[in-house]
Amino acid sequence: DAVARLRPRLSHDPLRRPFDVGVRCLGWRMNTRIFSQELQVALTHPPRPTRSVGGTSVSAPPEGKYPWIGPDYQAEGVPGMYFAGAIAHGRDFRRSAGGFIHGFRYTARALYRCLRKEEGMGWPNRRTVDLHKVSGAARLAMVLLRRVNEAAGLYQMFGELADAVLFAASPEGNSNAGPLDLERGLEAEYLEEVPVAMLHEDPFWRKRPRLLLTFVYGKRFGPLDLPSPGAVGPEFGELSAFLHPRLELFPGEGSGTQSLSGGLHLAPFPVELAVGEASDAEARRRWRPHPPPRQRPVLSHALVEDVLTEWDSEVGHVTPLRRFVVAALACSARLL
Repeated sequence: DAVARLRPRLSHDPLRRPFDVGVRCLGWRMNTRIFSQELQVALTHPPRPTRSVGGTSVSAPPEGKYPWIGPDYQAEGVPGMYFAGAIAHGRDFRRSAGGFIHGFRYTARALYRCLRKEEGMGWPNRRTVDLHKVSGAARLAMVLLRRVNEAAGLYQMFGELADAVLFAASPEGNSNAGPLDLERGLEAEYLEEVPVAMLHEDPFWRKRPRLLLTFVYGKRFGPLDLPSPGAVGPEFGELSAFLHPRLELFPGEGSGTQSLSGGLHLAPFPVELAVGEASDAEARRRWRPHPPPRQRPVLSHALVEDVLTEWDSEVGHVTPLRRFVVAALACSARLL
């Protein structure tokens, strides 16, 4: 209202570009009238007091604005109910672009992939990277570099979706391999655009060494922090303020030689409830309790920000990435 009254004065002419009606578009809340009262409570009242990403608390949406959903876009407390589109923005509220078409088109696709996986068909766009040759590290680096420069889902849904390289001990591994040939004892599977939280919470993925590729902003990013060529050198890529790729190697909780092509299943973290202990609504709310604490990465590498968003400089991007991949493969071999 104040802006409407000021407009005639600020435009220097009250008849300049006149308008008849001003429509307030200040946001919306999820319409829960189609649900029972019991479901309304389960969907709109958070089963967890706060939400954290990477161990850091983040802004939670106002209660009732979005349904509370898990990393697979399934309602927390209501098994079998999924949400897609702008209504799923509660997962990345004030953190990524899931509230807009350029973002939620990728989370909707991720939901489809989650459902495929839940039905036992595996994650689509899954491929094996051959590490049994001397050039294995270079081959994996080129796959990562291509995704860095072409993966729209990772770029638009920064911090929410990640590419993952899952490592396992290879049956063809060479126990006598030298320090530079440790990748020969590994087998790697590449998954595209997986919700980051799933990679940390799914028991099958969590227990394996895994290399995650995401896009992130710097910790002190502000509206005036646009890429400035030469301001940050490639050896200090983690100081980049603008959106840039980051790779992190997580150790996994177990070891073994199970093939990565084994069955993938998202466990719902069941909670035992004694008979008569809670109502059906309360039981649904306890269906997915707090996830396990997130592991800390053992290795990380940030590709320095680029004003053209093209990470293909041999000195600034390609060579540092190759060196990191060699180190990550050697570390992964030791973890298995």
